[in-house]
Amino acid sequence: MTPPLVPVGLELSLACPSCRAPVALNAVVPRIACDRCKRVAQIPAELWAAMLGDPLREAAEEMQDGEQRELPFDGPLGLVRRVVRRAAPACQACEREVSPPALFAAADSGWLRCGGCARPMMVRRLGAVTPGAELLLGEAHELVYEQPMVAEEARAIPCPSCSAPLRASPDSRELSCPYCRATSYVPDDVWARLHPTRPVTRFFAFVRGRGGARSSELDLGEVCDAVVDGGGNLYVALDDDGVAALNADLSPRWIRRDVERNRVALIGGRVVAFNDDGERCRKARALDPRDGSDSTPFKIPPETALLQGDFEGNALALIGDLSADDRRVVRLDPAGRQISLFDRTGGGLLARLGGATHEHLTIGAGGGGPFGALPARGLAVFRVKMADDFYVVLAVHDQSGREVSSTRVPIDFVDIYGGKRIVVDAFGRMLFADDGKVLSVGPHGAGTFLSLRDDVSALAPLPNGELWVFTSDGARRFDRDGREVYSDVSARAADRQRELDGDDEDDEDEDD
Repeated sequence: MTPPLVPVGLELSLACPSCRAPVALNAVVPRIACDRCKRVAQIPAELWAAMLGDPLREAAEEMQDGEQRELPFDGPLGLVRRVVRRAAPACQACEREVSPPALFAAADSGWLRCGGCARPMMVRRLGAVTPGAELLLGEAHELVYEQPMVAEEARAIPCPSCSAPLRASPDSRELSCPYCRATSYVPDDVWARLHPTRPVTRFFAFVRGRGGARSSELDLGEVCDAVVDGGGNLYVALDDDGVAALNADLSPRWIRRDVERNRVALIGGRVVAFNDDGERCRKARALDPRDGSDSTPFKIPPETALLQGDFEGNALALIGDLSADDRRVVRLDPAGRQISLFDRTGGGLLARLGGATHEHLTIGAGGGGPFGALPARGLAVFRVKMADDFYVVLAVHDQSGREVSSTRVPIDFVDIYGGKRIVVDAFGRMLFADDGKVLSVGPHGAGTFLSLRDDVSALAPLPNGELWVFTSDGARRFDRDGREVYSDVSARAADRQRELDGDDEDDEDEDD
């Protein structure tokens, strides 16, 4: 079983060996210059590994969500102050939580824009420099690019002998009065303002936690729908009996029994629960993923037939009746307002569209079945063809919006109007349930991904390519090749009971 990713907030600083001014380590960089005296300290990769290894491991394996510890480190640079907090990643400017799907989608481009204030945040992978950390978010880009702090302009201070105004500048601390020839020095408080020091800011590392599973204390019952965030946490709809959040080992975090919805999506850093009757999506309720409390509302537009979160924290919706010919895929921001489907600036999940419109993707006559966003590639759309034969086509659109491939599948292979949730995994495969099977459709064809004894009620792909599968027996997780890597207690108990039942049947046959 692959351990979950745990977000860990880091605040690091040291005292300059020369002037003792505080030096903020707001980024993992090979050298850092004191803002006041300009002395440069070298921080090689092995020193970063020593500074970060233990606190990251401790936060991931021992600390609880919301817990903070101060862990000083005495090394070649002197005493380094390390404050470690296990907390959800958030924007430093507006404190809005970062959507995990948006974060991992931005890892390749290196930048993520806050969904609240649009502030750009750096995203990096540094490998061995940060042991166990697969991703860094929110480092100070001015330190990475070695940009100096902007000092105040030269200012006037009185000569201590004749009170004549003297111009103090950041270039020299010694002053000479042109009137009385007296020599003096720039006062400490003025010199500090002329040489500002950076404040310590928190950045985040995503670390693999400890593997292993704990028994779930929550009787899930039938799970109708499920989504997974970038840390491996699950959010599930419980057969119109509530919405729950689970840790990566299926232990419960919170449950809202008063929110009766049968679908969930991650949109704008919130858990959006809504009803889907197979024809319309309605009655949305937005919840805070940390504790399940009510969050800023999300409004589903009228005539929405299908809805899902995309990989940037927005939403993709199919507008129009499933049996009509004017269906279109639109993109909605976290408030439910329609925004450009294809990002004109590039670098996003849906890159710039070269056609005349950027507002939506028209499916056209006979189109508009289930659809999904392909990570960093475009859109995949099921289109129903009803000519001489019934079949569906999986059409894949690239970053320019052009259809680049399609796969024809006989209609009896999947009940496209059966109300089953179709998901897209990290490899661009569309996965859906057909009784006890999980079927896959991709650009190279269709087939059975895996087969189970009981009907599948929900699927939830993980960012690493694994897949959660929910049945009446419980939850199981499979790797990218369909091999089981984890099953919860109830699922294992069901397997054991089947073994016992099989043994009893064999005994009865022998007695006969």
